[in-house]
Amino acid sequence: MSAVSSEYQRIPLSQLRTNIGEVLDLATMQPIALISDGRERHIIADIEYFRQLEATAGRGLEASMGIEAIAASDMSHADRQALLESRPTVSEIAKDRWR
Repeated sequence: MSAVSSEYQRIPLSQLRTNIGEVLDLATMQPIALISDGRERHIIADIEYFRQLEATAGRGLEASMGIEAIAASDMSHADRQALLESRPTVSEIAKDRWR
């Protein structure tokens, strides 16, 4: 299993037991990683954050970013030309810089 992002606040499980209201309030602002024995065990997150994650996972990354894949044969001549002109040159690739 992958580790939880280090950007999440980490709270010991024992703190949840003693300060549940405070921990839940924090979880409405950002996901909270609950730790036990030094290991991340659970995440508490706002329901809207969770629903957004589910929706993103369900419809795929392309859809969540508003990306639509189309075949080159379905592009207009102008779109194909713009795509070809946007390709980096060999020099730009070598320098790892392109527009």
